[in-house]
Amino acid sequence: MNIQTYAFLVAGSLLLAAIADAADVATAGKPLYVGTGINGEGLYVSIDQRLNSPCKSTNVFMATSAPQYKETFSMVLLALSEGKAITLYYDNVICTGGGNPVLLAVSVGP
Repeated sequence: MNIQTYAFLVAGSLLLAAIADAADVATAGKPLYVGTGINGEGLYVSIDQRLNSPCKSTNVFMATSAPQYKETFSMVLLALSEGKAITLYYDNVICTGGGNPVLLAVSVGP
């Protein structure tokens, strides 16, 4: 086996290991903070519970380019105005450039 084949196999193994560690998790709580960022880059949400994430921020982030951005923003604002709990579904492996977990979806609870 030559060095290039070996390097390719090692890189492939590391990639598969990283993919296997990826997990979407959920945390429920009442929204404390909702923002769009200074440049309107997306939705930042913070709840009253600690996130299960290695990212440095306590806010989750969804970019305006996400397909469900408008619906998610509406649901979070509804929950904030009504004092309802929400469940944040986010990626606990990928952090944005600002250190925020990537928000995937939101559900509004009772």
